[in-house]
Amino acid sequence: MSLSDSPYSIQAYEFPPLGKGAYVPVLPREFALVNVGDGESPWEVVGESHYNENIAHVAERFRAEGSKANSLLALLIHEPTNEFDSNAVRVDLTLVGNDSRALVRTAGYLPSAMAEQYFEMVIALMDRGMMPVMSVNILGGSIERPNFGVWLGHGDLLANPDTEKLGVDDLW
Repeated sequence: MSLSDSPYSIQAYEFPPLGKGAYVPVLPREFALVNVGDGESPWEVVGESHYNENIAHVAERFRAEGSKANSLLALLIHEPTNEFDSNAVRVDLTLVGNDSRALVRTAGYLPSAMAEQYFEMVIALMDRGMMPVMSVNILGGSIERPNFGVWLGHGDLLANPDTEKLGVDDLW
């Protein structure tokens, strides 16, 4: 069994395996909050139309249970064996709640140009046993706008206040 097939815990939360193709040199032990640079636009996630059911599931549970009981964040996971892009960075929506079990669903990927720029940062954090996370905003899911859009980097990260905060520039 590889590390990508193993469940793991971070800050008292139980996470499912990261899945086949995920870069997992060691199981993550803590979160590392990655922020977009000052004045930089939020990062748009691409390919989310392929993951609308996943996004809807996480969004519906978050809306139903509320932010007082849950934290919503995005995990950044490098996929070196991705058939389309060896620099691919997968974005997994993660809902952690009072029951200490994380709900994790893939929402899409960073755009290829952005993944090429940041995949080494994701690798460097994972090599140190740190799971890169970002704040996330989910738009859509309404009658007027049934499809979802996912944006990273601006908004409140509702996770543990002890999470190490790292700006993109701090990692180089």
